Amino acid sequence: METSLILQSDPMMGEADSLRQRFSAAKQRREATISLTANENVLSESARWVGQSRHYDRYYFNGLLNDDCRYAAHYNGMQFEAFPEVAWLQAEATAAAQRLFDAPYIEYRALSGVHCTLAMIAALTEPGDGVWSLSPACGGHFATAALVERLGRCSGFITLTDDGEIDLAALASMLRQPPAAVVLDHGLTCHGFAVAPLRQWLDRHGLTEVLILYDASHPLGLIAGGALANPLDDGADILQGNTHKSFPGPHRAIIATRNASLAARIQGGLDAGLVSSPNLPCLLQLFVTLREMACFGADYARQMCRNAWLLGSGWRICRDGPCCRRRPICYCYRGSRAQRRLPPLMNWASGSIIKCALGNPVCGWGCRR
Repeated sequence: METSLILQSDPMMGEADSLRQRFSAAKQRREATISLTANENVLSESARWVGQSRHYDRYYFNGLLNDDCRYAAHYNGMQFEAFPEVAWLQAEATAAAQRLFDAPYIEYRALSGVHCTLAMIAALTEPGDGVWSLSPACGGHFATAALVERLGRCSGFITLTDDGEIDLAALASMLRQPPAAVVLDHGLTCHGFAVAPLRQWLDRHGLTEVLILYDASHPLGLIAGGALANPLDDGADILQGNTHKSFPGPHRAIIATRNASLAARIQGGLDAGLVSSPNLPCLLQLFVTLREMACFGADYARQMCRNAWLLGSGWRICRDGPCCRRRPICYCYRGSRAQRRLPPLMNWASGSIIKCALGNPVCGWGCRR
């Protein structure tokens, strides 16, 4: 084939230009807008940088090094590139996570909050077991019950009282199908709720082996920063959750436990086919974020509480949308006006715009300010 035929115009060039223009315009709008979405966060520039290198768009299995090799490893009979620098960073991140959550056993391979829940139920329960979770009417995750049933387990719903605590009185009627595990997966709460009363209730009814899985996807950053009590101190067996809400990491998940037997079962379940490649780029971002939170997490959590107080004391939700006490305001401030009027929302020390819930007159998490 002649060179002239190879160098003909690419029919995709026009599409590529259109794509760039469309997304460049969207980028300009986003850069001039402060998002107050409460269930999303922003990576630090350091975490973003380490996950954007093309050199880490690779499989990572943390396998065993080949004999006399530093950069070649094997895993399940397959050969892969080894990354000594990643192994170092993982060790540093593990030590940070152990301090943040006061738990010696940390698992990183779950790819999202829902994948984490799926993996825990599959690894720690058996088909036919009962699995209780928080009712969606009380803020439970919409996917949990369907996931439980798909896995061949029997779903049951826990409800909350008017003051936001677990309704223990309503559990008596559910004892006909006692659970093997309880998933506390609250996604809409303005208050933390106690785990110890549930643990005590289960023990009183002879259900001492029932596992309590606390899904901390929303308050994980507050827990890591010491602004909210650690559920592992309150009777939970497992602390799990995604890492991109109040915890300022990438879209994936983390699991922590103090129980060696549970840790081995979780690892075995994941090894058995619940995950293959852990998606190295965003895994690196999680490792960096864990190290950052070990250094700055307490200040970060305090700032989130201050931001919630600022918004709650200055705003109220009215029928026609959010309004300031003095004049109407909109959800999104644009351009320099945002920088002039809302500087307390910026946590420049961490490189993030803190995401806050609207309408809380006080910090409902019970944060220590």
